[in-house]
Amino acid sequence: MDGADLVNGVAERSSKEPSPGASPTSGRKSKSSQSSTLPSKTPTSQLEGLLHRKHEWEGPNKKASNRSWHNVYCVINNQEVGFYKDSKAAAQGVPYHSEVPIGLKDAACDVASEYKKKKHVFKLRVTDGNEYLFQAKDEVSFIVLFI
Repeated sequence: MDGADLVNGVAERSSKEPSPGASPTSGRKSKSSQSSTLPSKTPTSQLEGLLHRKHEWEGPNKKASNRSWHNVYCVINNQEVGFYKDSKAAAQGVPYHSEVPIGLKDAACDVASEYKKKKHVFKLRVTDGNEYLFQAKDEVSFIVLFI
């Protein structure tokens, strides 16, 4: 990968300046806090990697028409997440099923502790009422993504 560091299956890109080092516990929420607002992304960094995604809700009272799990390559950049078939499609800018990126401004992310069918699942709620479940491949990837 050109200009990217791979961390547990998730690539983090930076354009010019390296990010300052942080301790493994910095930025972690206490065990009592299970919800967090997604942090602002700087224009110099992006996260990308493969996740399983399930669209749960299309609006406040409307379940998604297709609630099955799909493998998607996710790219978080500039307070948006875009979905692609794989890294090659992401590099070419070809979105998964022509989906527009999801805005993350004022979105909320929770550990999906009530979802028992799969491990390492988190929930993303965006302001337009859409709600998604994402599954990371393992506990380490889940922690890296959620913190």
